[in-house]
Amino acid sequence: MQPRAASFPSGEFLPPFSCFAPPVQPASALRQAITAACLTPERTCLPPLLAAARCSDEAAVRALARQLTEALRAGGAGLAGAVEGAQPAEAFFYALD
Repeated sequence: MQPRAASFPSGEFLPPFSCFAPPVQPASALRQAITAACLTPERTCLPPLLAAARCSDEAAVRALARQLTEALRAGGAGLAGAVEGAQPAEAFFYALD
């Protein structure tokens, strides 16, 4: 026997087992922003994120970038944080974590 939808004198129909489901709450402003961001193309999202990215120690960033670049050019040898057996480009991304 299949469950049937409930009908009320007002003509409203409810899906089967709807009395057991919690009521759907309206989405908060944060939830709406997250949902909208999930559907936004990367080309649209990236420029404001790059503009907002700031680092107080530019010299340290440049030193790390140079170290990673030199290690990649050398075939990944000496790349801090490299995963054993990973290709140089993969090791680069692991080192950024």
